[in-house]
Amino acid sequence: MATGSGLGRAAIHHHDSWPRLHPADFTLLSDHGVRLDWPIGYDDLRPHYDRVQAEMGIAGDAAAEVWRPPGTTYAMPPLRWFAQGDILKAGFEKIGLRVAPAPMAVMSVDGENRPACLYDD
Repeated sequence: MATGSGLGRAAIHHHDSWPRLHPADFTLLSDHGVRLDWPIGYDDLRPHYDRVQAEMGIAGDAAAEVWRPPGTTYAMPPLRWFAQGDILKAGFEKIGLRVAPAPMAVMSVDGENRPACLYDD
């Protein structure tokens, strides 16, 4: 699903966020009595997550994502933080919550004949 719409010279953009489902996301009916259970589990998808994140060049910080399910580390380091991120991080930490850079399908460094993001939004 696109997060924008375009007409003429405008563009429709992919949101770029690539989080993984968690093992519990596959068993909502069994665990909570809602929706349906998937016919597969996280371990069935894990090798595909790992392959696709390497091929796409996903940037992130797997070590900072203490909630992240098992898998290979991200192909690239996380995108840089901006001042707004520092403010949000300080606020979350003040109330005892952890934050981590979101896994993004954005080149944080040059590679694979693709240049790094210029942060030109």
